[in-house]
Amino acid sequence: MLTERNLAIADAVKDVATELGRTPAQVGLAWTLQNPDVTAPIIGDRTPAQL
Repeated sequence: MLTERNLAIADAVKDVATELGRTPAQVGLAWTLQNPDVTAPIIGDRTPAQL
């Protein structure tokens, strides 16, 4: 859902990624992996070639 809060979070993730020299996806995945309630993040494909 596109909300002001979600847009602010996306901006913060982009800022952190730029600061670390990483992509926003890498920052998001790292954040997810630090969550003790997540045992295995599921990453989906975006194109048929990625299957």
